[in-house]
Amino acid sequence: MDFTRDENKMNQLFEAFVLNFYKREYPKWKVTSPKINWKLEAIDEESDLNFLPEMRTDITIDKGFEKVIIDTKYYRSTLNSFYGSESVKSENLYQIFSYLLNQRDGTSKTENATGILLYPTIKQDYDLEYKYQNHPIHIKTINLNMNWKRIEDRLKNIIEDKHIEGVFLTLSKSKNFIY
Repeated sequence: MDFTRDENKMNQLFEAFVLNFYKREYPKWKVTSPKINWKLEAIDEESDLNFLPEMRTDITIDKGFEKVIIDTKYYRSTLNSFYGSESVKSENLYQIFSYLLNQRDGTSKTENATGILLYPTIKQDYDLEYKYQNHPIHIKTINLNMNWKRIEDRLKNIIEDKHIEGVFLTLSKSKNFIY
């Protein structure tokens, strides 16, 4: 079977590519794929917690004062389509949402962490922005058919985006985004 036709293998390759890109380009940042503990308590038996699945981010970037969680996705189509209407895949939103909520530890960095769903461009580029409480959530695409310099610039722009870089440290004082 052709490697490029296997969505699972392409997803693993895309995830490894993005993780290693950020590790190489930003050696002063802590770029990892950590396990996140569930914020659940067992009601009857403590051993019930053993049945919870492992939660691990694709990419977590700790800039010291700021945290960004990136979940990479590789699909034949970026969005779901239903009767001519397109929407973000709900399971992907649930996943990034779960990461953001369960990684909280009371510090400003985790309470204001940014979540990014990153897809390769299929038909169209997307730069969607949302917010849940103090958590910015972005849905972004990258066109892998561009030349290397443009791919590099796009990946850097995604993580250095003015809506991500340091701006959200003020959200606890203000309910509005600062643009």
